[in-house]
Amino acid sequence: MIECPECGEGVRGTRCKCGWVVPQAKLLRQDGHPMQGCCDWVGDGQCHYPGTFKHGDRWLCKHHDKCDDPVTGAAIVEQSKIDIPRPDYSPRSMHAATLRKVEREMEEWNNRFKEKEAA
Repeated sequence: MIECPECGEGVRGTRCKCGWVVPQAKLLRQDGHPMQGCCDWVGDGQCHYPGTFKHGDRWLCKHHDKCDDPVTGAAIVEQSKIDIPRPDYSPRSMHAATLRKVEREMEEWNNRFKEKEAA
């Protein structure tokens, strides 16, 4: 939930009761938003790569971090949609992905250990 700077109320949607409109960059960071955690670069839609570099209120991916050409930026957005059609960088999703990675690594190490014992 975002706090309204005008009246101090909690805003759940895109507009406060007093009329203040939530800036797009804040919406993109809000929990539960479908593009939460994505790069804030917008071309023909929003970039699907994870936003990892902060520039003021914006988070950019490694590709858009140094990009200053709108044509190149739009091409990166298009490629991100191909690479990651349905991005999900929510805390729950990232936690699950980390656990899956650790479980795979543990299984690999366990297999290596068994192979060494058998040899």
